[in-house]
Amino acid sequence: MTYMEKLGNFVRLAAAAVLIAAALSCTRDEQVTGSLELASDRILISDAGTPVLVSLDANIEWRIEYDTDNGWMSTDLMGGKASTKGFMVEGTENTGESLRYQTIRVFTVDHAAEKEVTVIQLSSYPAIIFESTSMMSLMAAEARYSIAFTANVPNDGIKATPSADWLKDVTVTEDGNLVFTASENTDDVLRQGY
Repeated sequence: MTYMEKLGNFVRLAAAAVLIAAALSCTRDEQVTGSLELASDRILISDAGTPVLVSLDANIEWRIEYDTDNGWMSTDLMGGKASTKGFMVEGTENTGESLRYQTIRVFTVDHAAEKEVTVIQLSSYPAIIFESTSMMSLMAAEARYSIAFTANVPNDGIKATPSADWLKDVTVTEDGNLVFTASENTDDVLRQGY
């Protein structure tokens, strides 16, 4: 074999190696770490069990897990692609006096992101569920506050009466807010009221 033939074989072999390396690099998927956001970590279902959308945003496939033997709640999906932006939750009619609770775990298929959403089904007994269940810290200066709620009775049928004289102008709005004014706290003592 002449020098030119050897050089030609070497060039062809090098070119083939470059083409194979390029082809392999094109077929490798870049690893994407999953991320997940829920629109809300709490979903309320009416006592009738009307379906409610759980909205989410994920950058890769996602799944859900919950106690499927709970006897009252179901979902339309058990997971979806990144383009699937949510799933429906519905319940059977709740004719009892107690609220029903179920936790749904939502996670990306790589388990890099995980969130929980609590599903609460209202009962046939009148119920009011406040958006925030933690104690509120109020400023010392006089201020007006609003707390959102959901109820299974008409809002105009809800009456709110304060437990302390420093809570004033208590009203319930049509859009589901308890609104009140807390008068200025001139003492160095914490106050509590409901």
